Amino acid sequence: MNLLDTYALGLDLACLAVRVSVVALAALALAAWCGRHSARAGVEIGAWGMLLVLLLSIAAVVPWPDFGMGQGADASTVETIDESAHDQVASVETTEGVSSGFDLFAWLGALRGSLSAESAGHWGWRWAAFVYAACSIVAGLRLLWSFFLLERLRRNSRPIRDHVLLEEMQALCAALELRPSIELRETDEPGLAATFGWRRPVLLLPAEWHTWPDDERRAVLAHELAHVRHRDFVLSLLGNLCRALHWYHPLVRWLAAQTRWRQEVAADDLAAAATGGRTAYLHAVVRLALRMPARKPAGALLSPAMTGGAFLRRIRMLHGSQKRRPLSWAWRGFFVVLLAGAALLVGVWRGPAHPPRTQTEESVREGTPAPYEIGYIVPDATGIVAVRPSEWARQPGMDQLLKIVEETIRKANQEGIDLPDALRFENVEQFVANLLFTSKGDGTPGSRTLQFGTSTMFVRFHKELDGKALLRPFLGELKESKHGDTTIYHLGTVPVLSPLPLCMFQPDKRTLVFVLDTMEHGAAKLLDGAAAARKRPWGSGWKQVEQAPFALVLDNSDAHHAKMFANDHKDVPEVETILDHALFLTAGIELGDDRPVRFVLDAETPEKTQTLEKATQQLLAQAAVKVKEGPMAAEEKVWFKLAKELLESGRFRRDGTRLEWTGKSSVRVRDLVNEGGFLTGVSVERKP
Repeated sequence: MNLLDTYALGLDLACLAVRVSVVALAALALAAWCGRHSARAGVEIGAWGMLLVLLLSIAAVVPWPDFGMGQGADASTVETIDESAHDQVASVETTEGVSSGFDLFAWLGALRGSLSAESAGHWGWRWAAFVYAACSIVAGLRLLWSFFLLERLRRNSRPIRDHVLLEEMQALCAALELRPSIELRETDEPGLAATFGWRRPVLLLPAEWHTWPDDERRAVLAHELAHVRHRDFVLSLLGNLCRALHWYHPLVRWLAAQTRWRQEVAADDLAAAATGGRTAYLHAVVRLALRMPARKPAGALLSPAMTGGAFLRRIRMLHGSQKRRPLSWAWRGFFVVLLAGAALLVGVWRGPAHPPRTQTEESVREGTPAPYEIGYIVPDATGIVAVRPSEWARQPGMDQLLKIVEETIRKANQEGIDLPDALRFENVEQFVANLLFTSKGDGTPGSRTLQFGTSTMFVRFHKELDGKALLRPFLGELKESKHGDTTIYHLGTVPVLSPLPLCMFQPDKRTLVFVLDTMEHGAAKLLDGAAAARKRPWGSGWKQVEQAPFALVLDNSDAHHAKMFANDHKDVPEVETILDHALFLTAGIELGDDRPVRFVLDAETPEKTQTLEKATQQLLAQAAVKVKEGPMAAEEKVWFKLAKELLESGRFRRDGTRLEWTGKSSVRVRDLVNEGGFLTGVSVERKP
């Protein structure tokens, strides 16, 4: 459950309500059947049902691993498949893994996934979340108020020192197998006889207890001590917690009420056995109830024993002469396991399994990739660029580029340079670096000189490799230093990477991290600050692009980039407006297979978001005018198609301080590589 995403929270609450309904209904049915044999057995089943309802509610807000029996629809886990398999998948109507009929869990899961992917203002679900939160807070405050009333009632009461009454209570405690650690007190509340507390229970009697006959006084004491014997105060607290969390749910409220009613019946059964039988106990409590004034419970956690609307039902239960056959512990355990199994089943269910998708060797992804690792980005970074080379390499049609890479590796091997398989293009899982921009524009036409570089590079591979052994053929013997358990290798100047000296370390066997050696304690600072760097906020769009094949984000929260490019875009006021108003600028590129190209801008206020949307719309309108068909070179056609499809499909979505633009294109990376001029002038030696 996402507590910050209100419309997703509303849907999560709907899913939770369905699960709670199943458990509460099962608990009501089992408690009713068990209650016919023994009121106490019905109480136990009802208590287990309320405990499972509480656990389901807690599990709804705790991030547990997904143990679902099926995978619910979620836009963030949509797999990309090859075009050749797309039609086959789309045409599948019924295959193994598809359930027939309507599945409420699947429908709610699919609806939640669609809203998570589409940040539209679903105010109905938002209002549901707000109303639920407000009413739950009120119910929780009412429960806390009950504790305050109980404490005030205890403080205003007086301890009872009557030796006869104390001896009578001790005798009943012995009969009920209770420790005589119960505090007996007298209250001025007329007609109130009740118990509360669990570690040191308090038994309250009204001031008129002196006038009660012996049998009536003994019946009241036995009934209240029976509640202590059964720990009914704790069970009442559990029921009130469930009612506070699910105040809207009639089944939960009914389950709590039925369990409380059976607590009174079970206490009557135990008290009658300790006071000479059901008939004598019945006569005593009836005479007492007729004299007591009608009163309301003193708080949600306290219910007087001998008054209330349920008292007549208890008299009818006591008056019954039928003998109940006790329910064995084996049967009780069986019903508890049955109830727990139902709760576990609905708790882990995420909807029916999707039909198996046709996977080919050209599938773009076999699963959802891990998010980009940003823990080794320098603390003062103002931008991040992240790429998944293996993601691009696995896309269909990349054979020509891979052949060029293979040829480069073959020539290196001929020169005596043994490159491990981990360095192959398709084995690089992710590359992450911080971006350093510089510009020397002075506002005059043609003065714009944008340059960029980096001070840290994070490279993770699909295979393990030895960084020291990899670099030694190029750099000779490496200087080493230790920081904790990590070895830092000082590489000096590596022309292919940087004109400045570098150092390298391996946080794990699949990862290399390069950092400028000129930075004071650069590698050590990265290692010590990795946990804090992972928690650094990078705008609202980063979570959406951290699994994309290409992602870029710029932190402009201190107007760094606005100042850097202040003289570069005076001729394009829209760009200047965007840089002046955007706190974060995020881009994610997932070309082909109906995957989006996404841009996200974060502003400080909703008013600035509107300004950003207007400036961006004007900028795109100018771009659309320039994208016109006409004579063009062959490599320009694919770029024209890409721009045209993105502009035509692009849509804006504004939500508070967030502005998102998404567009889609049928152009794939293979088209840009093979037809867009990337490989112009690059030849591949073909073997006979």
